[in-house]
Amino acid sequence: MLTNLAAPRPFMEIITAAEKIVVEDIFGGRLLQGGLVFQQNFLIRVSELGPDCKASIEALINILQESAMNHFKSAGLMAKEVGASTPEMSRRNLIWVVYRMKIVVESYPSWADMIQVETWTCASGRNGMRRDWIVRDYKTGKTLLRAFCVYLMMNKRTRKLSKFIEEVREETKSIFMEITDPTIDDNEDDRKLRELDFDTADHVQSECSSLDIREPENDKYNLGVHEGVWDGQCAGIFMCFFLQSRVYKKRRD
Repeated sequence: MLTNLAAPRPFMEIITAAEKIVVEDIFGGRLLQGGLVFQQNFLIRVSELGPDCKASIEALINILQESAMNHFKSAGLMAKEVGASTPEMSRRNLIWVVYRMKIVVESYPSWADMIQVETWTCASGRNGMRRDWIVRDYKTGKTLLRAFCVYLMMNKRTRKLSKFIEEVREETKSIFMEITDPTIDDNEDDRKLRELDFDTADHVQSECSSLDIREPENDKYNLGVHEGVWDGQCAGIFMCFFLQSRVYKKRRD
């Protein structure tokens, strides 16, 4: 009979300090090029898969949003309210809203794949901000996704667009690159889905009552994750085609 068996350690003690440092180093994210570029790794989870056992486009856009927020946070520019971006913007009731976003997917990652996201930002015109992303396979370095997004500043109380004020320019200059070419040519893969005909469609889904692109406080919708619209439009063709690219553009409030 065995005796003097050591009592099992609590679950939280199983991970050693060294192992914890390694995990944080892999997934914690880091600033590169003096803070101009933010790099972070993500692991694709089961809950992020679609029916094809690949990461869904919604999951990938959520990862883009997460990396953008973490870039601001790592640079010390995040206000208390998520979406306000900087303390000066928060004091003036200003937020970023999406004007245009374009995503091109070269290949969808699978469950347990580790992907590496690099993102950076620069000015866009006189009053805009552009953020670019490149997503690669962590092991092979293969490019999986490229995206860019143009943001404008809006007063969340009056819901009117605002100029890119000098105080915010001063706050963000430490992470703004010199203006660079976007990761995607604006004319690249600019195909559009044909107009929908509800009389001849095989499937129609209209449960989109909760969708409001005009709602600025919800960052998920600000980044264009319009699940209800796309589920309804693509339900009949999903089993035949993979969605390779998307373009979002806000016309007016």
